[in-house]
Amino acid sequence: MFEYLFIHLFNNQKEVQHQKLSVIKSFHMYMQNSVL
Repeated sequence: MFEYLFIHLFNNQKEVQHQKLSVIKSFHMYMQNSVL
């Protein structure tokens, strides 16, 4: 899961500025679900 997120970020580095928030939100959701 983590590798997928990092690879996704690196592969979309050009448009990451726009998608960064979405990725971060998804990551936070994933982390919260993992903790719970």
